[in-house]
Amino acid sequence: MSGLWIIGAGGHAKVAIAAAEAAGEFVAGVIDSNPALAGQRLLGHSILAQHDWSALDRAHLAIGDNKIRARLASEMPVEWVSIQHPVGWRHPSARIAEGTLVCASAIVQPDAQIGRHSIINTASVVEHDCVLGDFSFVGPRACLTGSVTLGAGCFIGAGATLCPGITLGNHVTVGAGAVVTQDIADGATVVGVPAKKIR
Repeated sequence: MSGLWIIGAGGHAKVAIAAAEAAGEFVAGVIDSNPALAGQRLLGHSILAQHDWSALDRAHLAIGDNKIRARLASEMPVEWVSIQHPVGWRHPSARIAEGTLVCASAIVQPDAQIGRHSIINTASVVEHDCVLGDFSFVGPRACLTGSVTLGAGCFIGAGATLCPGITLGNHVTVGAGAVVTQDIADGATVVGVPAKKIR
């Protein structure tokens, strides 16, 4: 089926559709597993509740939850498409893997590496030489300063700042507005200024 299919019909899907259309993509429709949404419309696009995945040519996982994105990416045999809003910017040396979304006004600086199915949200900054693992989420206006490394499945809340050279393990959550000044181990949740572990 021609065009780009958006998987998910929540708020993040609206952002993905807007970015895709601004970038000149033809959005074929929206697919969501919730049968109650079938027949409804999202930004003018029909929502399908069930579909034959093998019939899809190109799709984008527009789901904010890192774990759900990871599960669906492994289950669906489709071509995953990255989307970059034309009002975002990335240096040609930055590498962005399949299925990633770079939102409006986001900046990805030289030699940054963004893993598969990651979300670089509105007006966020990924500075030079950062490395983000697969299924990462960088919230609106968050700033990853130079040479920051994120493991897989990290969640960086809106407005958070990660200081230069910081390394986060896998599945770390950083609260909104936090300032991370030291490395964080796998699975931790940190909040505050400076950020401290809460569980």
